[in-house]
Amino acid sequence: MPPTLDAAPKLLPRELIFVVDNSGSMAGNSIVQAQESLLFALGRLRPGDKFNVVRFDDTMEMVFDSAVDASSENLAIAKHFVSRLDAAGGTEMLPALEAALKDFTPEDTTRLRQVVFLTDGSVGNEAQLFEEIASHRGRSRLFTVGIGSAPNSYFMTRAAELGRGTFTHIGSDAQVLERMSALFAKLEKPVMMGLKAEWPAGASVESWPDPLPDLYAGEPVVLSAKIPSRQGALHLSGIFDGKPWSATLKLEDAVQGSGIAKLWARSKIASLEAKVFTGANPSQIEKGIEAVALEHHLVSSQTSLIAIDKSKSRPDGQGISSADMPVNLPDGWVYDKVFGPQGGTQHTAKTGARPLGYSRSGGGALFNALPGAIPQFAYDQESAPQAVDAAPALPDPAQKPHTLTVPTDALPDADTSQAQATQPSQSDNLAVPSVASTEPLRRAMLFILLLTFISAATLIAWRYHRRDVASPRRIGRRI
Repeated sequence: MPPTLDAAPKLLPRELIFVVDNSGSMAGNSIVQAQESLLFALGRLRPGDKFNVVRFDDTMEMVFDSAVDASSENLAIAKHFVSRLDAAGGTEMLPALEAALKDFTPEDTTRLRQVVFLTDGSVGNEAQLFEEIASHRGRSRLFTVGIGSAPNSYFMTRAAELGRGTFTHIGSDAQVLERMSALFAKLEKPVMMGLKAEWPAGASVESWPDPLPDLYAGEPVVLSAKIPSRQGALHLSGIFDGKPWSATLKLEDAVQGSGIAKLWARSKIASLEAKVFTGANPSQIEKGIEAVALEHHLVSSQTSLIAIDKSKSRPDGQGISSADMPVNLPDGWVYDKVFGPQGGTQHTAKTGARPLGYSRSGGGALFNALPGAIPQFAYDQESAPQAVDAAPALPDPAQKPHTLTVPTDALPDADTSQAQATQPSQSDNLAVPSVASTEPLRRAMLFILLLTFISAATLIAWRYHRRDVASPRRIGRRI
């Protein structure tokens, strides 16, 4: 056991990089939870800490070019940035991860470098992201925070293991304060770093996880090992309160327990799956995973449990048919933000209509000063975009213009049952008719007005000149 924490270790200054996902899958409750969590984290920074904030959807943006001091001015800028985040667009996590792991002072041992990643993990390139973490982790520690009711727990857990950090799940607004407080209590007080385990010399030992993660208050490090005999001793070492620490455990003092073999097997499978992205031989690792999983009857990336029912549920000779079955979205998800607007006549560059001049980190800063409903921009298939403040006028029944269903976020006070993003109909749909351009007529009128002005000026000048030439004084001078 490590030394007691009666005398708390000194708090080292930190460099914290916060990465927040504001892609379309984070719309609804998820982005609210992410904002609350990040604002709470910014409020826990201490004088002497450095920090930066990175946001990503299908683009990436950093608040500062590099980590800055946690001054009141810099924190105010970051909090303003976070409070105006909007969830929209695709998910391109790799550029944000690369920016977060880029360490400008890799040799600095006086400051802890911690990366806090807030996302739902809705990505399809897990292998590429794991490889990036394993290759460029350096001295950084990666802590993943799963947001929403259905985060990608596989990705989040594996990423934290590769980053020698921990995974925290926040599923509702009520859990933000409790779980972010627990996370930052660990981040602020790492008990022991650089843990190493040394087994008896010459013994063939398989111990997992490898390497060992850091030790944090209130969270044990579980080390499982398969050893040929209980002879010799286990030597543990690490850095406690800035000083070397070590302990020796006699293997002969180990007690009998049940389920340890499966615990070791699960830990080995998890570690082997993580090692695939560290440059090891993938085929050899996959065979190792399969062998361990089959021996201990475990589900893994290479094995599955299959239930076979021999009773007949379909009569012989009956044909087989298939049908698409609707499924529910995870709680809190917004369909249009994840899959795009419904209906074939809607045209938008991103999921959901956005005002022109929109900034993802600004939340529509161009129109925030307006007291009423934020203008949305509707598009038909031919004309240019036209601003609409609320519900547009109903179309002329005698005409059949191109139609567009107005998204519900453009009608903040209206009944959502009257403004759902469904397939438009000819009878009750809100429409934006096409309007013919008046630019040619306006130019013609300006041209006619200019000709009239020039003609009048020419006539006045001519009449004045003629009267002056015919005056008696001018005639007398000529005589």
